[in-house]
Amino acid sequence: MRSTRTTLAIVGATCVLILLIASRIRPAEVEAKDRTASFAAQTSSPATPTIQVYSRETLVDVTVTDAQGHPVRGLKQSDFTISEDGSPQSIRSFQEFGTRTTTAARTLPKLPPNVYTNLQPASGPLNVLLLDYINGTSFDEVRAARFIKSLPPGTQGAVLALGMKLNVLQGPTSDPSLLLKAVTRYVEPFAVMAIACNKQDLENWATIDQMNQVAAYLSGIAGRKNLLWIGTGIPTMIIPVVPCAAADQFQKPLSRTYARLADAEVTLYPVDPSGVGNLGARQLSMEAVAEATGGVAYYETNDIGNAIAQAVGSGSSYYTLSYVPPNPAYDGRHHAIGITVNRPGIHLVYRKGYDAEDPIQLARTTATGHPEKTPESKADTLAAAMAPVAPPATQLLFDVRAEPSTTPPSPIDPPILGALNPKLGKAPLTRYSFLFAVPASQIAFTSAAGGTYTGSLEFDVAAFDPDGRLVTIRSQTMKLPLTAAEYRQFIAAPFKFFQQLDLPPGPLTLRVGILDGVSNKVGTLEIPVTIPKK
Repeated sequence: MRSTRTTLAIVGATCVLILLIASRIRPAEVEAKDRTASFAAQTSSPATPTIQVYSRETLVDVTVTDAQGHPVRGLKQSDFTISEDGSPQSIRSFQEFGTRTTTAARTLPKLPPNVYTNLQPASGPLNVLLLDYINGTSFDEVRAARFIKSLPPGTQGAVLALGMKLNVLQGPTSDPSLLLKAVTRYVEPFAVMAIACNKQDLENWATIDQMNQVAAYLSGIAGRKNLLWIGTGIPTMIIPVVPCAAADQFQKPLSRTYARLADAEVTLYPVDPSGVGNLGARQLSMEAVAEATGGVAYYETNDIGNAIAQAVGSGSSYYTLSYVPPNPAYDGRHHAIGITVNRPGIHLVYRKGYDAEDPIQLARTTATGHPEKTPESKADTLAAAMAPVAPPATQLLFDVRAEPSTTPPSPIDPPILGALNPKLGKAPLTRYSFLFAVPASQIAFTSAAGGTYTGSLEFDVAAFDPDGRLVTIRSQTMKLPLTAAEYRQFIAAPFKFFQQLDLPPGPLTLRVGILDGVSNKVGTLEIPVTIPKK
């Protein structure tokens, strides 16, 4: 998590598609399994410790304003003092970001035909409108349009929405016409057959689940993301409604959600669109949400456009500081962060602390099915990310070449059907090939006695019809038991994996994905194809 942010050691080359070279991995170590259409397969997390390929670092974004609320620019590292649990800490890194400063955007290479990547070129600061149709939003499209039109030229924005599912209404863009179109799109609000406390619980778990998906989606975009949460807060998580169950059941899951958002460099700015005269529990919850990630809550105003503009302004000029925590233990304890500046009359906004959660264990706690509530409800992380309603996952970046096989299967070759519906298998099928390429620096391993290492990658390909119904799916798991010498060879180049699947004729949407079995990080992308009739 970003509050105890981990940075992967750069030990591999960049991802380049080449022929599959895996002679050090024995064929017997490939375990293939087919998954049914329910996406209900269960997985278990490895119990062995992860090798130390991470360096612990705490990063904090700080917004500095004067008495009039204007950004204070030009401060130096020596102007800041940072402490953890009251003890002064040495500042490891320092950088100022302003309206003219952005994180360097990733440059996408010109991909060959039929090659796809889930790498996102966008970079922060990115302003994301999050419309909340779970917790009773009353967002006004007219005021949204007024706000979007007032954005300075070149401002990057995106539009997401919480509802029956997380909706990516518009990905990162600096085109205001696309943002305007996005806020007018219909979103199915969250609605369940439940009342009273049961309804509140379901709404709270849906909010947590979808906010975890927001973190997974935005984690693939470099730099800071300002998440303008347009809604009325989540009061039943913070302040329980009597006689409903205590809100304690949500505190740990909510804390982990904040950690995921912080790790993805997301700062929350809750904005209440309901206007004046609505003070109460939800405003308190909005304050709590903002404080947890270093943002500011905006409420008790009829000018939502101005409130959003203030949030954008607050998130566009800031300083980023980092330090190495004095206690490296991942013991789940809360640690307070204090920051001061040697200037009078200024105001600082930053997150005031973090929970020392192991990022590997945090990643293993899947976001679907509220796993923190009951262990038996833990869902398959990759299966959830492969569903057609899920946004693309970018925790694990990869390339894939997807195309019809150059050599058609011979009549004696066995079919590669995966979980294809037997009725569809009667039509002539086309064999598709998928060549995955994953930077070795992203793959996590566990260590064992004798200097050996163990990793695991799951590769999935699923095909859906135009109505979102599953047509077929194939899943294969590659076990990676390596000696010390093999490990040194392994990390010197991208890892390649070859997969095939027979597809029926017609228009299809392919979702391909990878799960790292050690870190539980996921990457997915979509590929539209039309399989011709033979």
